[in-house]
Amino acid sequence: MAGAPMALSLALFAGTLGLVGVVAYGMSRARKARTEAMRVVGTTMGFAFEETAAPQALGAFPLMEHGRGREGRNVLAGTLAGRPATICDYRYVVQSGKSSHEVKQTVVIFTDALAGLPDFELRPENIFHKLGAVFGYQDIDFDTNEEFSRQYLLRGRDEEAIRRAFNSSVLMLLWSEPGWCVQAVAGRLLVFRSGKVAEASQVPSFAADTLRIAGAFRG
Repeated sequence: MAGAPMALSLALFAGTLGLVGVVAYGMSRARKARTEAMRVVGTTMGFAFEETAAPQALGAFPLMEHGRGREGRNVLAGTLAGRPATICDYRYVVQSGKSSHEVKQTVVIFTDALAGLPDFELRPENIFHKLGAVFGYQDIDFDTNEEFSRQYLLRGRDEEAIRRAFNSSVLMLLWSEPGWCVQAVAGRLLVFRSGKVAEASQVPSFAADTLRIAGAFRG
């Protein structure tokens, strides 16, 4: 009788290993399918394709400071309306206690220097940001567009220059299309939706949306 619990344990262990193997196989197939689809999209758009890129190759944006296991995947490099740009799936892993989860998003980086554009970080505002503001957590607001200010958290060292860069066109565009994250470092601009991966077929339209945002800025 003593062998029965042992046999059951071994069966459960084997079943678990089998399930893990099936999940891993499915993830591998999905990743390969995504890579091939992005390669095709890149060819259609006239972009060069690379399977991976290190974070430092993409730029010193705040996004690249989050988590561990940071990596750019399915990297497309080319031009959008004459502006040099890089499109990729960027991922990192967040550790919380004994558990962890992967965060993935499709990002577009405009690599040409925008003269005079100050460094800043813009992201959707949440309740924790609002509470933080009570204790002095920086959030640059605009009296001319209170809806934008309610939707977004905007931070950066040179507040005066940031206010100039966020002209009425930028405020109106981002207010009318909430949920964007925009980061600027050394004249380079990163645009994405946090945790959102664009379907391969949607990448051209997603890139066009980010191009409109980039085009609304002036230094």
